[in-house]
Amino acid sequence: MIKFAENYENEAFAKKFGKFVEEIGKKLEASKDKPDPLIAFKLVTGCSSIFFEEGLRISDLKKQNDIIELALEGFTFFLRNVEHSQTFELISIRMAINDHKILKQYLSVPIVYQNYERCWVFLQYAAVYGYRLELIEYNIFPKILQVINKQQFSTEGERIASWALSALQALLTLETSKVFGEDPPPSEENKFQLSQQQFVKTFGIFTKLVEKKMEPLRTTRNMTIEEVQKRYDEILQYPKEFFNVTDIAKKNEKTFEDLDPRQSHFFTVELFRQLYKSLAFYFADHVIENHQTFMSRESDPQIIITAKIKVWQRVLHLCEESESLYKNILAKTNIKKWVMEMLKLPNSPYFIDALELSNSILNGDYHADIRKKLAEEISSKEIQRNKVCFFGLIGGK
Repeated sequence: MIKFAENYENEAFAKKFGKFVEEIGKKLEASKDKPDPLIAFKLVTGCSSIFFEEGLRISDLKKQNDIIELALEGFTFFLRNVEHSQTFELISIRMAINDHKILKQYLSVPIVYQNYERCWVFLQYAAVYGYRLELIEYNIFPKILQVINKQQFSTEGERIASWALSALQALLTLETSKVFGEDPPPSEENKFQLSQQQFVKTFGIFTKLVEKKMEPLRTTRNMTIEEVQKRYDEILQYPKEFFNVTDIAKKNEKTFEDLDPRQSHFFTVELFRQLYKSLAFYFADHVIENHQTFMSRESDPQIIITAKIKVWQRVLHLCEESESLYKNILAKTNIKKWVMEMLKLPNSPYFIDALELSNSILNGDYHADIRKKLAEEISSKEIQRNKVCFFGLIGGK
């Protein structure tokens, strides 16, 4: 970036870029005794933002492409998907979204999301790291449709569409470990701890209530950034609001902040899991409504077919959380016919993926049958019980 800026002929851009780098250098020099751990992130994302502004301003297509590519390389510089990289990735994404408004100012421009693979790399990571309400505000689903709904793909277009479908796959998952880690933090002796029985009971009640609280998000419309922030504030406060009015908290004069971090961790993780679930249902419903776009065509390249299959695998996996979702798939799509057609080609490169998808459908059918039989048994027992009561009343007369 620095080398490009030095050779770039626009004086205003060079001056702005040079001033920013100089300011970062001064901050680095001033904090020698106490280094700023975020200085590298501030430098890279700040430079990337300046490049993006210039790239979207100019009309020379060759220069525009080069500058936007460099900007996107900067914003995705720390997204490496290697071991122990989660902290770097999360800081980088948070800074890009919160400080530089990358979603609203840069990635929402059609020329960017329609033509640059790294745009979708960033969006996929944003989904993985939980920025899902922001992506709804960004209006990501219509943009995914624009990118993948093509009759023919260039080589670059294939990769862009594949990354867009990968971003959708991330939006359909309930995985929270990227944000909260695999293991809870250790307990602290001076913190208030619930007994095992108290924890199980309290956590069970919390799970049911938070699931109900998140239900409206399934049918949410596109939100403004102010509405997104308001929703986040409400969500983040809920574990405190819930716990602080429980009998056990009032009896012991404790608040959520007093709770052992190992135990409070589970409440926070469950809160976000339910958030992810509601938003995953939101996107799953959109996939079903646009099922023809997400079922591969003969003209689709292999990478797109495989990615579309994986989207449906994620949707079907969600059916374990919702009986109505599976019924909706069967009622509105011809997914079984589509999968059967793919299974007729055992030598195709996507046969294994299609086979896994068929297993997911069989699993859905199996659980649907169990639920149906269970409902019939309950209904039969209820009818029999009513008969006994009825004849008992007659006999009593």
